[in-house]
Amino acid sequence: MAAAHLFGVIGLVEQQDKFQRMLAESAASGTPDPMIHVGNGSPASSDWAPYATWRLAELAERVAPGGQFSTLLGHLWIVTVYTAWEHGYRKVITGELGHSQPEDLVCDEMGDLRHMRNDIVHHRGVATADNTGRCRVLQWSQVDQQISIGAPHVEQFMVPIGKRLAAWQDDDSS
Repeated sequence: MAAAHLFGVIGLVEQQDKFQRMLAESAASGTPDPMIHVGNGSPASSDWAPYATWRLAELAERVAPGGQFSTLLGHLWIVTVYTAWEHGYRKVITGELGHSQPEDLVCDEMGDLRHMRNDIVHHRGVATADNTGRCRVLQWSQVDQQISIGAPHVEQFMVPIGKRLAAWQDDDSS
């Protein structure tokens, strides 16, 4: 998921560059800020399946670093990683370590993702004192602000998780 998030962020940066060039070209040709239709197929085709339509300038803002699409990628990453942990990896690692209950395996970083996930799912991605405000390690967002996760946050998460997994393996082998 970390790599998927990174490739998504890189793709948004490339799209933003493309949209900025398109804005300059459209202004030079006398058609400033044209409509952009996004969907499956061609808008001229009978099998066109439209997803959305935006003005080019608005779309360039949405794909910009820290924009709506970047924020959405961060939210998807948090929800997916935490769900994979809670409904898969935690049980497997617990069994490998010889613990009887998944709750025996505690990881502050995963607990923090749980708090952020709750705000993403139940509070439209806005950090609350009751959830994101209780994060112990991953203090990335301020209460009452939109949770926005970028590549540096994912890296900050991945390094200690790798060390924690290695420590769990060392504990298991002793």
